[in-house]
Amino acid sequence: VGREARGHLECRGLMLSHESYMLAIPELSSETLDASLTHEASIGRLAEEEINYLVSKGFTRDESISLLVKGFVSVDEKLFPPRVKNVIDSVEKLIVRKAM
Repeated sequence: VGREARGHLECRGLMLSHESYMLAIPELSSETLDASLTHEASIGRLAEEEINYLVSKGFTRDESISLLVKGFVSVDEKLFPPRVKNVIDSVEKLIVRKAM
């Protein structure tokens, strides 16, 4: 374990139906006294205003939801090897498809 370690855990949840339920419990632990660890958790739904805004710009409702979900689940892939990027892209596409 490195000295003066820093870490941040972000838990973000997006509920896509009125029947959905989510519980976010971020947990961090360290084996050193000089570690700096932070966390945050948030859970939300797609805002109807955001969907309506995109619809007013010419997107269909399904396209609007798809864009918002893709924006929510996208991650910064710069640090990942190509194989991992492909898996992330496949998962993002599956989530977007299931959200429509």
